[in-house]
Amino acid sequence: FFLKKEKLNWKDFTPGRKYSFHNKSKTMKKTIFTFAAIIVATLNSVQADNLNLCAESANDHLLVNVNRLGQPMVNWVVPENNRFKVTISKDFQWVKLTGTVVPEGYDPDLYYMDISYTLSDLLTSEDCFCASNYFQKSPFSPGGSKRWPNLEATQEYCTGSLVNDESLNPKGLEWCPNCEANQCQIALQNGAPQPIWQNWSFYNKTDGCLTGPGVSLFRSEINRAFPNTDPEAHQCTPTIAGSPRAQMFCTDYSDPENGKGWGVNAKNQKCGLSFWFNCEEDLEALNAETAPLPYRGHVADINLDIITCPTDSPTSSPTTSPTLNNNCITPPFANICCGLFCFDTERTVCQDLLEEVENQGCVVNSTFFP
Repeated sequence: FFLKKEKLNWKDFTPGRKYSFHNKSKTMKKTIFTFAAIIVATLNSVQADNLNLCAESANDHLLVNVNRLGQPMVNWVVPENNRFKVTISKDFQWVKLTGTVVPEGYDPDLYYMDISYTLSDLLTSEDCFCASNYFQKSPFSPGGSKRWPNLEATQEYCTGSLVNDESLNPKGLEWCPNCEANQCQIALQNGAPQPIWQNWSFYNKTDGCLTGPGVSLFRSEINRAFPNTDPEAHQCTPTIAGSPRAQMFCTDYSDPENGKGWGVNAKNQKCGLSFWFNCEEDLEALNAETAPLPYRGHVADINLDIITCPTDSPTSSPTTSPTLNNNCITPPFANICCGLFCFDTERTVCQDLLEEVENQGCVVNSTFFP
Protein backbone atom coordinates (compact mmCIF):
# COMPACT_ATOMS: atom_id res chain seq x y z
CA PHE A 1 0.00 0.00 0.00
CA PHE A 2 1.28 3.48 -0.75
CA LEU A 3 -0.06 6.80 0.50
CA LYS A 4 1.39 9.70 -1.52
CA LYS A 5 4.37 7.47 -2.31
CA GLU A 6 4.95 6.76 1.36
CA LYS A 7 4.42 3.42 3.02
CA LEU A 8 1.03 3.27 4.68
CA ASN A 9 0.92 2.68 8.42
CA TRP A 10 -2.41 1.25 9.63
CA LYS A 11 -2.29 3.33 12.84
CA ASP A 12 -1.65 6.60 10.99
CA PHE A 13 -5.20 7.04 9.72
CA THR A 14 -7.02 10.13 10.92
CA PRO A 15 -10.85 9.82 10.98
CA GLY A 16 -12.52 12.27 8.62
CA ARG A 17 -9.33 13.06 6.70
CA LYS A 18 -9.29 12.53 2.93
CA TYR A 19 -6.49 10.38 1.59
CA SER A 20 -5.27 9.99 -1.97
CA PHE A 21 -4.36 6.43 -2.92
CA HIS A 22 -2.00 5.71 -5.81
CA ASN A 23 -2.72 2.43 -7.50
CA LYS A 24 -0.35 2.24 -10.46
CA SER A 25 0.43 -1.44 -10.55
CA LYS A 26 -1.39 -4.70 -10.95
CA THR A 27 0.70 -6.01 -8.09
CA MET A 28 -0.78 -3.42 -5.75
CA LYS A 29 -4.32 -4.27 -6.83
CA LYS A 30 -3.63 -7.94 -6.19
CA THR A 31 -2.20 -7.12 -2.76
CA ILE A 32 -5.22 -5.02 -1.81
CA PHE A 33 -7.79 -7.63 -2.73
CA THR A 34 -5.77 -10.50 -1.30
CA PHE A 35 -5.71 -8.60 1.98
CA ALA A 36 -9.43 -7.95 1.69
CA ALA A 37 -10.12 -11.63 1.04
CA ILE A 38 -8.22 -12.54 4.20
CA ILE A 39 -10.32 -10.09 6.22
CA VAL A 40 -13.54 -11.45 4.68
CA ALA A 41 -12.53 -15.02 5.53
CA THR A 42 -11.72 -13.99 9.09
CA LEU A 43 -15.05 -12.22 9.52
CA ASN A 44 -16.94 -15.18 8.11
CA SER A 45 -15.15 -17.46 10.55
CA VAL A 46 -16.17 -15.20 13.43
CA GLN A 47 -19.75 -15.17 12.16
CA ALA A 48 -19.85 -18.97 12.04
CA ASP A 49 -19.24 -19.16 15.78
CA ASN A 50 -22.19 -16.90 16.59
CA LEU A 51 -25.86 -17.86 16.84
CA ASN A 52 -27.65 -16.24 13.92
CA LEU A 53 -31.35 -16.23 14.69
CA CYS A 54 -34.35 -14.03 13.97
CA ALA A 55 -37.20 -12.49 15.90
CA GLU A 56 -40.89 -11.81 15.59
CA SER A 57 -43.33 -9.83 17.69
CA ALA A 58 -44.17 -11.32 21.08
CA ASN A 59 -47.97 -11.28 20.94
CA ASP A 60 -48.85 -7.82 19.58
CA HIS A 61 -45.51 -6.00 19.26
CA LEU A 62 -41.75 -6.20 19.09
CA LEU A 63 -41.35 -2.62 20.37
CA VAL A 64 -44.00 -0.49 22.04
CA ASN A 65 -44.27 3.09 23.26
CA VAL A 66 -45.70 3.16 26.79
CA ASN A 67 -47.14 5.88 29.02
CA ARG A 68 -46.08 6.60 32.58
CA LEU A 69 -48.31 3.74 33.81
CA GLY A 70 -46.57 1.32 31.47
CA GLN A 71 -49.64 1.05 29.25
CA PRO A 72 -49.15 0.57 25.48
CA MET A 73 -49.55 3.54 23.14
CA VAL A 74 -48.14 2.59 19.72
CA ASN A 75 -47.21 -0.99 18.80
CA TRP A 76 -44.27 -1.48 16.43
CA VAL A 77 -44.09 -4.78 14.53
CA VAL A 78 -41.80 -6.47 12.02
CA PRO A 79 -43.06 -5.83 8.46
CA GLU A 80 -44.30 -8.83 6.50
CA ASN A 81 -41.52 -10.65 4.62
CA ASN A 82 -38.85 -8.77 6.58
CA ARG A 83 -36.14 -10.39 8.64
CA PHE A 84 -35.36 -9.03 12.11
CA LYS A 85 -32.00 -10.45 13.16
CA VAL A 86 -30.89 -11.62 16.59
CA THR A 87 -27.15 -12.37 16.65
CA ILE A 88 -25.83 -13.97 19.84
CA SER A 89 -22.13 -14.39 20.52
CA LYS A 90 -21.01 -17.96 21.07
CA ASP A 91 -20.28 -17.24 24.75
CA PHE A 92 -23.48 -15.17 25.18
CA GLN A 93 -21.42 -12.12 26.14
CA TRP A 94 -23.42 -9.91 23.77
CA VAL A 95 -26.61 -9.91 21.71
CA LYS A 96 -27.16 -7.70 18.66
CA LEU A 97 -30.64 -6.77 17.42
CA THR A 98 -30.93 -5.38 13.90
CA GLY A 99 -34.00 -4.89 11.79
CA THR A 100 -36.93 -2.75 10.77
CA VAL A 101 -40.21 -2.16 12.61
CA VAL A 102 -43.33 -0.29 11.53
CA PRO A 103 -46.14 1.23 13.64
CA GLU A 104 -49.57 -0.41 13.59
CA GLY A 105 -52.21 1.95 12.27
CA TYR A 106 -49.78 4.17 10.34
CA ASP A 107 -48.39 4.12 6.81
CA PRO A 108 -45.36 1.77 7.01
CA ASP A 109 -43.63 3.48 4.09
CA LEU A 110 -43.71 6.81 5.93
CA TYR A 111 -42.98 5.72 9.49
CA TYR A 112 -40.66 2.70 9.42
CA MET A 113 -37.87 2.67 11.97
CA ASP A 114 -34.56 0.79 11.97
CA ILE A 115 -33.27 -0.72 15.21
CA SER A 116 -29.61 -1.42 15.84
CA TYR A 117 -29.09 -2.34 19.50
CA THR A 118 -26.32 -4.31 21.18
CA LEU A 119 -26.80 -5.78 24.65
CA SER A 120 -23.64 -6.54 26.61
CA ASP A 121 -22.11 -6.95 30.09
CA LEU A 122 -23.51 -10.43 30.75
CA LEU A 123 -24.99 -11.25 34.17
CA THR A 124 -26.38 -14.46 35.65
CA SER A 125 -29.23 -14.99 38.10
CA GLU A 126 -26.65 -14.93 40.91
CA ASP A 127 -26.17 -11.22 40.13
CA CYS A 128 -29.90 -10.50 40.53
CA PHE A 129 -31.46 -8.96 43.63
CA CYS A 130 -34.96 -10.24 42.84
CA ALA A 131 -33.62 -13.81 42.79
CA SER A 132 -31.69 -13.45 46.03
CA ASN A 133 -32.24 -14.13 49.72
CA TYR A 134 -31.91 -10.38 50.30
CA PHE A 135 -35.21 -9.81 48.53
CA GLN A 136 -36.81 -12.85 50.16
CA LYS A 137 -35.94 -11.52 53.61
CA SER A 138 -36.92 -7.94 52.88
CA PRO A 139 -39.88 -6.62 54.93
CA PHE A 140 -41.51 -5.60 51.65
CA SER A 141 -41.66 -9.17 50.35
CA PRO A 142 -44.55 -11.35 51.54
CA GLY A 143 -42.58 -14.41 50.49
CA GLY A 144 -40.62 -14.98 53.69
CA SER A 145 -42.97 -17.60 55.14
CA LYS A 146 -44.06 -19.01 51.78
CA ARG A 147 -42.47 -21.36 49.29
CA TRP A 148 -39.47 -19.66 47.73
CA PRO A 149 -38.98 -18.40 45.12
CA ASN A 150 -42.33 -16.69 45.49
CA LEU A 151 -43.02 -15.75 41.85
CA GLU A 152 -45.96 -13.48 42.68
CA ALA A 153 -43.79 -11.53 45.11
CA THR A 154 -41.00 -11.26 42.53
CA GLN A 155 -43.46 -9.84 40.00
CA GLU A 156 -45.35 -7.47 42.28
CA TYR A 157 -42.88 -6.32 44.92
CA CYS A 158 -39.34 -6.43 43.57
CA THR A 159 -39.00 -2.79 42.58
CA GLY A 160 -36.22 -0.42 41.70
CA SER A 161 -36.61 1.28 45.07
CA LEU A 162 -35.75 -1.94 46.89
CA VAL A 163 -32.85 -2.68 44.57
CA ASN A 164 -31.35 0.74 45.30
CA ASP A 165 -31.80 0.52 49.07
CA GLU A 166 -28.31 -0.31 50.39
CA SER A 167 -29.71 -1.60 53.68
CA LEU A 168 -31.71 -4.23 51.78
CA ASN A 169 -29.23 -4.82 48.96
CA PRO A 170 -25.79 -4.51 50.59
CA LYS A 171 -24.02 -6.31 47.72
CA GLY A 172 -25.42 -3.98 45.08
CA LEU A 173 -27.12 -6.75 43.12
CA GLU A 174 -28.87 -5.81 39.89
CA TRP A 175 -32.57 -5.33 39.19
CA CYS A 176 -33.48 -8.74 37.74
CA PRO A 177 -35.18 -11.05 36.94
CA ASN A 178 -38.27 -9.21 35.76
CA CYS A 179 -41.49 -11.27 35.86
CA GLU A 180 -44.53 -9.76 34.13
CA ALA A 181 -48.08 -10.68 33.13
CA ASN A 182 -48.02 -13.78 35.38
CA GLN A 183 -45.73 -15.49 32.87
CA CYS A 184 -43.39 -16.78 35.58
CA GLN A 185 -46.30 -18.41 37.40
CA ILE A 186 -47.54 -19.91 34.13
CA ALA A 187 -44.06 -21.28 33.48
CA LEU A 188 -44.07 -23.03 36.85
CA GLN A 189 -47.44 -24.59 36.03
CA ASN A 190 -45.99 -25.73 32.68
CA GLY A 191 -43.18 -27.64 34.35
CA ALA A 192 -40.35 -25.10 34.37
CA PRO A 193 -37.43 -25.91 36.69
CA GLN A 194 -37.04 -24.05 39.95
CA PRO A 195 -35.95 -21.34 39.98
CA ILE A 196 -37.20 -20.76 36.46
CA TRP A 197 -34.61 -18.03 35.78
CA GLN A 198 -31.57 -20.09 36.81
CA ASN A 199 -30.22 -20.26 33.23
CA TRP A 200 -31.50 -16.94 31.91
CA SER A 201 -28.97 -14.47 30.48
CA PHE A 202 -29.17 -10.90 31.75
CA TYR A 203 -27.47 -7.86 30.23
CA ASN A 204 -26.41 -4.75 32.09
CA LYS A 205 -25.73 -2.45 29.14
CA THR A 206 -27.27 -1.47 25.82
CA ASP A 207 -25.77 0.53 22.97
CA GLY A 208 -27.12 1.57 19.61
CA CYS A 209 -29.74 3.80 18.09
CA LEU A 210 -33.04 4.12 16.30
CA THR A 211 -33.02 5.64 12.83
CA GLY A 212 -35.42 6.23 9.97
CA PRO A 213 -38.49 8.44 9.48
CA GLY A 214 -40.45 6.58 12.15
CA VAL A 215 -38.27 8.09 14.87
CA SER A 216 -40.32 11.30 14.59
CA LEU A 217 -43.49 9.37 15.51
CA PHE A 218 -41.70 7.45 18.25
CA ARG A 219 -40.41 10.71 19.74
CA SER A 220 -43.79 12.46 19.49
CA GLU A 221 -45.40 9.62 21.48
CA ILE A 222 -42.73 9.96 24.16
CA ASN A 223 -43.42 13.68 24.40
CA ARG A 224 -47.18 13.08 24.52
CA ALA A 225 -46.81 10.69 27.46
CA PHE A 226 -44.02 12.63 29.17
CA PRO A 227 -44.57 16.36 28.43
CA ASN A 228 -41.39 17.45 30.25
CA THR A 229 -39.24 15.79 27.58
CA ASP A 230 -37.82 17.92 24.80
CA PRO A 231 -40.27 18.12 21.86
CA GLU A 232 -37.36 19.08 19.60
CA ALA A 233 -35.39 15.89 20.33
CA HIS A 234 -35.00 13.77 17.22
CA GLN A 235 -33.02 10.81 18.53
CA CYS A 236 -33.28 8.00 21.04
CA THR A 237 -30.08 6.54 22.41
CA PRO A 238 -31.26 3.52 24.42
CA THR A 239 -30.39 3.08 28.07
CA ILE A 240 -31.58 0.58 30.66
CA ALA A 241 -30.22 2.64 33.53
CA GLY A 242 -32.82 2.66 36.30
CA SER A 243 -34.75 -0.22 34.69
CA PRO A 244 -34.74 -4.01 35.05
CA ARG A 245 -31.88 -5.63 33.19
CA ALA A 246 -32.45 -7.04 29.72
CA GLN A 247 -33.14 -10.78 29.84
CA MET A 248 -33.05 -13.63 27.32
CA PHE A 249 -33.55 -17.37 27.40
CA CYS A 250 -34.31 -20.45 25.33
CA THR A 251 -34.12 -24.09 26.38
CA ASP A 252 -32.90 -24.93 22.87
CA TYR A 253 -31.37 -22.16 20.78
CA SER A 254 -30.73 -24.65 17.96
CA ASP A 255 -34.49 -25.22 17.64
CA PRO A 256 -36.21 -22.23 19.24
CA GLU A 257 -39.66 -23.09 17.84
CA ASN A 258 -39.65 -26.19 20.04
CA GLY A 259 -37.85 -24.55 22.94
CA LYS A 260 -39.22 -22.73 25.98
CA GLY A 261 -38.48 -19.29 27.31
CA TRP A 262 -40.43 -19.71 30.55
CA GLY A 263 -41.84 -16.18 30.44
CA VAL A 264 -38.54 -14.41 29.79
CA ASN A 265 -40.11 -12.22 27.08
CA ALA A 266 -42.87 -11.11 29.52
CA LYS A 267 -45.56 -12.04 26.99
CA ASN A 268 -45.67 -15.82 26.52
CA GLN A 269 -43.76 -19.04 27.10
CA LYS A 270 -41.74 -18.96 23.87
CA CYS A 271 -38.00 -18.46 23.57
CA GLY A 272 -37.41 -14.75 23.70
CA LEU A 273 -35.93 -11.54 25.01
CA SER A 274 -37.31 -8.46 26.74
CA PHE A 275 -36.30 -5.20 28.34
CA TRP A 276 -37.59 -1.77 29.22
CA PHE A 277 -35.66 1.26 28.09
CA ASN A 278 -35.47 5.03 28.15
CA CYS A 279 -33.71 7.44 25.82
CA GLU A 280 -30.58 9.06 27.20
CA GLU A 281 -31.79 12.32 25.69
CA ASP A 282 -34.76 12.28 28.12
CA LEU A 283 -33.13 11.24 31.38
CA GLU A 284 -32.57 14.72 32.75
CA ALA A 285 -36.22 15.67 32.18
CA LEU A 286 -37.54 12.38 33.55
CA ASN A 287 -35.32 12.49 36.65
CA ALA A 288 -36.42 16.08 37.34
CA GLU A 289 -40.00 14.85 37.73
CA THR A 290 -39.06 12.45 40.53
CA ALA A 291 -36.11 14.28 42.15
CA PRO A 292 -34.30 13.65 44.41
CA LEU A 293 -34.90 10.01 43.42
CA PRO A 294 -34.14 8.93 39.85
CA TYR A 295 -36.99 8.09 37.50
CA ARG A 296 -38.00 4.42 37.77
CA GLY A 297 -40.32 4.19 34.79
CA HIS A 298 -39.65 3.71 31.12
CA VAL A 299 -40.79 5.08 27.76
CA ALA A 300 -40.69 1.87 25.70
CA ASP A 301 -40.49 -1.93 25.85
CA ILE A 302 -38.96 -4.54 23.61
CA ASN A 303 -40.60 -7.96 23.74
CA LEU A 304 -39.73 -10.53 21.11
CA ASP A 305 -39.96 -14.22 20.29
CA ILE A 306 -36.72 -15.80 19.07
CA ILE A 307 -37.20 -17.93 15.96
CA THR A 308 -35.15 -19.68 13.30
CA CYS A 309 -34.49 -17.36 10.36
CA PRO A 310 -36.58 -18.14 7.27
CA THR A 311 -34.70 -19.96 4.52
CA ASP A 312 -36.34 -17.96 1.75
CA SER A 313 -34.88 -14.61 0.71
CA PRO A 314 -36.58 -11.81 2.64
CA THR A 315 -38.08 -8.87 0.81
CA SER A 316 -36.54 -5.59 1.90
CA SER A 317 -39.58 -3.44 2.42
CA PRO A 318 -39.47 -0.59 2.99
CA THR A 319 -36.13 0.14 1.32
CA THR A 320 -33.85 2.67 2.94
CA SER A 321 -30.68 4.39 1.86
CA PRO A 322 -27.63 3.94 4.05
CA THR A 323 -27.41 6.80 6.52
CA LEU A 324 -25.25 7.51 9.52
CA ASN A 325 -26.64 8.53 12.90
CA ASN A 326 -24.48 8.55 16.02
CA ASN A 327 -22.09 6.00 14.51
CA CYS A 328 -25.05 3.74 13.87
CA ILE A 329 -25.57 2.70 10.25
CA THR A 330 -29.06 1.77 9.21
CA PRO A 331 -30.12 -1.44 7.47
CA PRO A 332 -30.22 -2.76 4.82
CA PHE A 333 -26.61 -1.66 4.16
CA ALA A 334 -25.59 -2.33 7.77
CA ASN A 335 -21.93 -1.63 7.12
CA ILE A 336 -19.22 -3.33 9.06
CA CYS A 337 -16.09 -1.24 8.85
CA CYS A 338 -12.67 -2.76 9.11
CA GLY A 339 -9.74 -0.46 8.48
CA LEU A 340 -9.64 0.67 4.87
CA PHE A 341 -12.31 -1.71 3.68
CA CYS A 342 -16.05 -1.53 4.08
CA PHE A 343 -18.09 -4.72 4.17
CA ASP A 344 -21.85 -4.85 3.73
CA THR A 345 -24.15 -7.58 4.99
CA GLU A 346 -23.37 -9.76 1.99
CA ARG A 347 -19.64 -9.55 2.83
CA THR A 348 -18.71 -7.91 -0.47
CA VAL A 349 -15.75 -5.56 -0.55
CA CYS A 350 -16.16 -1.93 -1.50
CA GLN A 351 -14.38 -1.56 -4.83
CA ASP A 352 -12.64 1.67 -4.05
CA LEU A 353 -10.67 2.79 -1.04
CA LEU A 354 -11.22 5.35 1.66
CA GLU A 355 -12.96 8.05 -0.40
CA GLU A 356 -15.60 5.56 -1.53
CA VAL A 357 -15.91 4.13 1.97
CA GLU A 358 -16.62 7.58 3.36
CA ASN A 359 -19.22 8.16 0.65
CA GLN A 360 -21.06 5.05 1.85
CA GLY A 361 -21.31 6.44 5.38
CA CYS A 362 -18.70 4.13 6.84
CA VAL A 363 -16.80 5.21 9.95
CA VAL A 364 -13.15 4.32 9.52
CA ASN A 365 -12.43 4.07 13.23
CA SER A 366 -15.81 2.66 14.25
CA THR A 367 -16.27 -0.10 16.79
CA PHE A 368 -16.21 -3.53 15.19
CA PHE A 369 -19.64 -5.16 15.35
CA PRO A 370 -19.46 -8.90 14.54
